[in-house]
Order: sequence, then C-alpha cells, then structure tokens
Amino acid sequence: MKKKRIIIISAVTVVIAVIIVVAMKYRKNHRRIIDNNKLGNVWVAQFYKFDTDDLLDEKHDMEGIYDSKSTYILKIKCTKDTKFDYQTCTEYGQVEKIFKGDGELKEGDNIVMDFSGYHLFTKETGVADGIDAINTGFVNFMKPGREYLVFIKEKVETELYDYDVYTIEGFTIAPVFCYEDLDNVIVPKERDDHSVPYELVKDNEVFMETEELEKEYYDFKYRIISKFDEEYRKSHE
Repeated sequence: MKKKRIIIISAVTVVIAVIIVVAMKYRKNHRRIIDNNKLGNVWVAQFYKFDTDDLLDEKHDMEGIYDSKSTYILKIKCTKDTKFDYQTCTEYGQVEKIFKGDGELKEGDNIVMDFSGYHLFTKETGVADGIDAINTGFVNFMKPGREYLVFIKEKVETELYDYDVYTIEGFTIAPVFCYEDLDNVIVPKERDDHSVPYELVKDNEVFMETEELEKEYYDFKYRIISKFDEEYRKSHE
C-alpha cells in the first residue's frame, strides 16, 4: 500500500511539472510575440455578418445586457498605453463621469482595468491554424488621450496588487466605446477565420470586415453611449 501511494504521488508530481513547463512555454511565447514584435506579426479577427444573428441589431438590446452585467458604467480618459502580460490585457484611465456605480469610485480617480475578453492564441496551441492571433472583441486597444464609455463588471478582490483592479467583462463585442469616430482600414477577407494582420489595422477604432458593418457599428455605438450620456446625445442630435 505504501509503495502504491508513493507511485501515485510521483505520477501526480510529474503531471504538475509538465503542466508548469507547458504554461511557462506558452508564457514565454506570449512575451516573445507581444514584447519583441509589438503585435507586428499578430493577426486579429474582424467582425463579420453572422449567418445566424446580427448582434448589432437594436432588437438584441445589447446596451441592456451590458448594463445588467456591470457594476460600473464610466466615461474614462485613457492615460497610458495598454500593458500585456500573458493572457492579460490591462488598460489605464481616469474617471471623468460615473453613470452607474456603488459610490466607491469618484470623478478624477485613476482606474486600472483588466480586459477579460482579451486572448492570445499562439501557433503552438493550434487554435488559429498556423498563426499567432488575438481576440479583442472586435475593438482596438485604448489610446492615451481618448475618451471611452466603459462597462465594468466588478472590482477584483486580490492581494496580488497594492492598488484596485477592475474587470471589463468579455462579450462578443467588447463593451468599450470610443467617444470619437475614428477612421478604420477595411481589409478584405483573407482567411476563413476572418483574421487580418494587426499591423494593417493597428490604428483602427474597431475591426469590421465591410463598410456596411462599420456603419452599423457606429449606429450601435451612438445608441449605447446616448442611452447613458445625455450630453453626448444632445451634441449629436
């Protein structure tokens, strides 16, 4: 019995060691892709017309869904470049307006936000068919100096940081909306998975596969921001 127990413990130890090695390998690959290539060799998925549904359509009431799953709805100004660290994408901002909250955050507060909808799939995972690809919810990373409406799921309770971290929930379309309408490069579909080189669209606000979808997205964005920000709505009437 004692010998059997030793064998079991040894087997478990080996499995744990393998998991750690694999995780470290993927983390190393992630750092290689993000730190060295600065996303230059990464692909990103563009939003396309789903055969089964149109998520931009008003009938889906996405603003209501975002609202119901959020503790905070904020207008923030991005203050720093995005930080990447293995399957984590962190955004930084300063709170300008609070449309929904629990009283803890105040206007003028700095806020650190982890975007849970961000994923990087390396070639080794086999998920993206031979390429390094990122999922951003079809919305580009925040840019310093620009203002955004952001839906925050919750404050993360952790002792890993000496500051508060808030989570942006992952949705098919990321709940992050730039107050400006930026020019977007529309890249014709190249792959069955609708991915294009990030380098070609790095200055985009969003990643849309056609001009028609781009227009639908901006109608979608206007509807959502207008629901919460009366000043924005009046300025766009």
